[in-house]
Amino acid sequence: ACHHQTSATAGTVLHRLRSPLWKWFWAAYQLAQDKKGIAALELAKQIGVCYQTAWTMLHKLRQAMRDRNQRYVLEGLVEVDETYVGGEAEGKRGRGAANKTPVGVAVELREGKPRHIALGTLKRVDGHSLRRFATATIRRGATLRTDGWGSYRRVARAGYEHVAVVTGSGKQAVATFPWLHTFISNVKRMLLGTYHAVSAKHLDQYLSEFAYRANRRWLEANLFDRLLVAAVASKPITYRQLVTGGR
Repeated sequence: ACHHQTSATAGTVLHRLRSPLWKWFWAAYQLAQDKKGIAALELAKQIGVCYQTAWTMLHKLRQAMRDRNQRYVLEGLVEVDETYVGGEAEGKRGRGAANKTPVGVAVELREGKPRHIALGTLKRVDGHSLRRFATATIRRGATLRTDGWGSYRRVARAGYEHVAVVTGSGKQAVATFPWLHTFISNVKRMLLGTYHAVSAKHLDQYLSEFAYRANRRWLEANLFDRLLVAAVASKPITYRQLVTGGR
């Protein structure tokens, strides 16, 4: 009656799309089904678009993944650690490594097996940044199991039980926290093997992609449908916002 035209994609991540819908569906299928993800250059070749278009499509879908990830929090027994993402560089390794981006990692365990995970970049590796990561991803009252680093005591004061395990480094740490190190190894393999180099500005998007698939690893047959639902439920975001970080 008002003669106003609208679209089924209006107000979603697919708002004002310029490429045919089937190309978006193909991008969503590849991003959801391939455990290693898909690089923008490879997607551009597959669907016949330029690199910038493919990059934008994938990042808009990653934004939908990120929005959906933020709806869930970990609870119960949660192992927490931090790692560093970046290329090989000279100098110190581990905590305090230069030219790398610190990343917080949390794994919810149930009966000794991983249920959900959470990943996020950290401004720095200290108690304040780790506390912000924990309160954003882990329900207060949960039990945090960490290594013996003192900064985790500050995290625990935000409303968590805390179990510290002094492991040293190397094989002993891997043996004590096997699931943490498995997910850390897998996300680094994805970033290195598929994307080769990821800027710190967009790293959270790629971490969200990994966490989205990992948290639904037992629902592989439905991942494509679920990602489309997430895309429809997420608000539109422009290329400019993706490049400038939402500004």
